[in-house]
Amino acid sequence: YIPNRHLSELPAEMNYKVIYLDQEMTEILPARKAKLKRKVPEGAVPMGVVETIEKERFIIDLWIQSQPNQLVLMLNWKELVASTDEQIAILSNYLNFELNEAKMKKYFQG
Repeated sequence: YIPNRHLSELPAEMNYKVIYLDQEMTEILPARKAKLKRKVPEGAVPMGVVETIEKERFIIDLWIQSQPNQLVLMLNWKELVASTDEQIAILSNYLNFELNEAKMKKYFQG
């Protein structure tokens, strides 16, 4: 795992297999709101948090576009949870590594 703010520090001459797990804003916001030191009224959307998430996505997109030789697998959280078998197969194939499907299913399906 590499935080997006450090992607630009990766040596460009190296090859990486990047896995980008995308989530909808509605899936990200509750966890981000919980981390805030101040209370946020129910149903309110803290614009600073939204702007931070959008900035993080922009940085990731820029990095991906600037690295045409890097392999990037884009996965969606909802699809990963909804069709775990198919997504595990895609991930396993991408990594060229046999994954422990039972453990992954247990994690993603609760």
